[in-house]
Amino acid sequence: MRAVASSAMDPLVSSAALTPAGHAPTVCSVAKGTRRGGITDDARSFYDGLRNLQNLAAQRDPRVVCEWGITITECHAMEYIAKAGPCTVNALAAHLRLDKSTTSRTVTSLVRKRLVHRAKHPQDGRAIHLVLTAKGTDVADAVLAANEQSYAEMLQRLPARECAQLIDALTKIVTLVKTLEPKPTTS
Repeated sequence: MRAVASSAMDPLVSSAALTPAGHAPTVCSVAKGTRRGGITDDARSFYDGLRNLQNLAAQRDPRVVCEWGITITECHAMEYIAKAGPCTVNALAAHLRLDKSTTSRTVTSLVRKRLVHRAKHPQDGRAIHLVLTAKGTDVADAVLAANEQSYAEMLQRLPARECAQLIDALTKIVTLVKTLEPKPTTS
C-alpha cells in the first residue's frame, strides 16, 4: 500500500481510486477519513490482505516434517541461528515468538538430529549458546536455497517493476506492523 500516488497512470492506483477530475488522490483514503462501518475502506482492505496472508502461512502445520527431516518451527529456528549466529534459547524464543519451554523442546529435537549443538557462552559460563553444526549449516543452506528458488519462481510471474513494487511494499508493511506492535512491559 502506498501513502502517496504519483500519477493517474500509476498501476498501483486503480481507476476506482481516481478523483472525479480523473486524478490520483494525493494520499491514502485512510488519511482522508472515508469511512464504512467505522473502518476506512483502505484500512479494511489492508487488514483483509494481511489476514489472508497470515491464514495462508498458518495453514502450514508447524509439526509437519519436510524433506530435510525437520519441522517448520525447527526450520525457522535454524534459519535464525544461521543468520544471527550463536544465540541463547531466550533470544531464539523471542525471535520465534514462542515460550521458552516450547523453544527448548525445539532445540532439543535439533540437538538430537545433530543439527545444533549447545556451547558454553563465551562471556557467561552459566549460559548456553546455540550453534549450528556442519550438518546443520548444510541443511539450513539447502532450505534457504529451496525457499529462494520457490520465491524466485513465484516472482518471475510478475513484470520487473511490479516485483520491485511488491518487495518495497512488503518492506514498508513489516516496518508499519512493527511500529504498531505492543511493547513488552516490565514489572
